[in-house]
Amino acid sequence: MSALARELKRFAVCLRDGLRLFHLAPAIPLLAVVFEFVQHVVEVRIGLFESRAAFNALTLDSTRMAFGYAKVAALWLSMLLATRFWANRAEERPWWSFATVAWRPLGIGLLLSILVSIPAAPGWGLAPGVFLALNLAIMAVTLPLAVLIVAGLVGDSEATLRGVYRHGWGKGLRMLLFLLAAVIPLLVLHYANHFSAFGQGPVVVWSLMAFDAVLVGAIAAIMGTIMHHGYAPPDLNRS
Repeated sequence: MSALARELKRFAVCLRDGLRLFHLAPAIPLLAVVFEFVQHVVEVRIGLFESRAAFNALTLDSTRMAFGYAKVAALWLSMLLATRFWANRAEERPWWSFATVAWRPLGIGLLLSILVSIPAAPGWGLAPGVFLALNLAIMAVTLPLAVLIVAGLVGDSEATLRGVYRHGWGKGLRMLLFLLAAVIPLLVLHYANHFSAFGQGPVVVWSLMAFDAVLVGAIAAIMGTIMHHGYAPPDLNRS
């Protein structure tokens, strides 16, 4: 099997295993599903989908934003739990266990990622072009830090800062490309779903919102699975 074919198969396994979480550990994607749907209830009640004009006017509504923050937190937690699920499954532990998290690499990766991102934070008055270029440069330079964070999540206590900068570029690139390939089409569908709801009757709107909530749960499950499988690729001969 060629290297390209092997990576394509790994990507397919990530998608398959992400969706399998709806059966293997439904609480993980349902966490994101429930919070997404609750925000949709708020959006429908304030009239967000009555028209494109209403959508533009109410996008930053304070109530919607408050529920949006909770939804984002639930999405990230769902992703984290999906990553932990596969690490725990390999060690035959309960899926909710955090016993094997490697806190040292996780903490170092998070701390350094935050510190390095400060120069590119909004509010420094940078020109748009400079702001974009700086963020892209930081993203490229800190790719191994993302690998270190995932190493901590999956329980690799041997991972070090020097090690990921020497040997972690391939894993980081795999995770990045897999995430982009999986998430971009799903986000396009997510936003298209919203636009399709404009001016529709209650039955259509609620059907679209229910579908969208499940879609967001799938996004969280797939992203968390990619983080694990990108760092610790599954045995393709057994997949």
